[in-house]
Amino acid sequence: AMLELSLGNVETARLVLIKGLKEVKINDGMMDNNRRKRSQFLTHTLGMLELNSNRAIEAKIVFESGLERHVNSSQLLLGAALSEVKLGNEDAARVLFERSVTVDRKHAQAWQSWGVMEMRAGNYKVAKTLFECGLKNDPKHGALWQAYATMESRLGNFDTARALYAAGVTKCPNH
Repeated sequence: AMLELSLGNVETARLVLIKGLKEVKINDGMMDNNRRKRSQFLTHTLGMLELNSNRAIEAKIVFESGLERHVNSSQLLLGAALSEVKLGNEDAARVLFERSVTVDRKHAQAWQSWGVMEMRAGNYKVAKTLFECGLKNDPKHGALWQAYATMESRLGNFDTARALYAAGVTKCPNH
């Protein structure tokens, strides 16, 4: 599926992922840890493929199905939250974001995505808190520094934005 995606064959990749998930479901009762990880990977990849193809409803269905088998998957919870954001369901997204960061406090992408949603909604104090929590738990996540600095810049807090950008470059020189 990843090869097909890299070649731009989205429909073929989708079919390969669906086939893989069907095989996983058939063997669900006999899954060892490696197969469970494969199941989560396939589900996450298919869900993100749907989300990135502007098929948010299909993505939500994929993530919800995966969460039935992997209740505490921070990645699947994040994917479900992003689906809800795309569908305009911010309250449902907040619940899923919170579950995602509760399961994995170091899931920087979840903190960042939640903070960006709150920033776009005009909830700047909440966004600031989320960015700061994310940075406390994973200070080497460049996109978190960038999102926080971008918000401060948009609010006209240019000195704070500069300091955040500089800190991000220092902590994450390869971002």
